[in-house]
Amino acid sequence: MSTVVFPLTSVASRYAPTGSMPSWLRLIAEWNPVAVSVARPCLLTAVSAPLAVAAVRHRSRD
Repeated sequence: MSTVVFPLTSVASRYAPTGSMPSWLRLIAEWNPVAVSVARPCLLTAVSAPLAVAAVRHRSRD
């Protein structure tokens, strides 16, 4: 996993100015794959956790 994450963190626009990057690399840096890889699990947890709690509460009533 670290062989995938390390190159992505070095491409992130946070560490290097995007103005001097080639267009294909600039697109990846501005998209910022590191932020997406962190935000996605947080979003999934924020959506699924309340649903799971509601399901457990509903089933424990019976």
